[in-house]
Amino acid sequence: MNASDIIGEIHRVREKQAAECGFDPKRIGERIRQRQRERAARGVQYVSFAHSRGAEAESSVVREEPGEP
Repeated sequence: MNASDIIGEIHRVREKQAAECGFDPKRIGERIRQRQRERAARGVQYVSFAHSRGAEAESSVVREEPGEP
């Protein structure tokens, strides 16, 4: 199985799941949240970096000033 096979499978699964929700973004999001709640009830833990304390302090930006011609 090569990378294009894997990507093709991801696209097929996403298309199928979106079709099951009528291609409605709100229904797709609710389906995802429902599955997360079901899995959390079974003890599955999710990691989110969106609200990590100090996340801004950990990120950095490299800025290069243009040199003299």
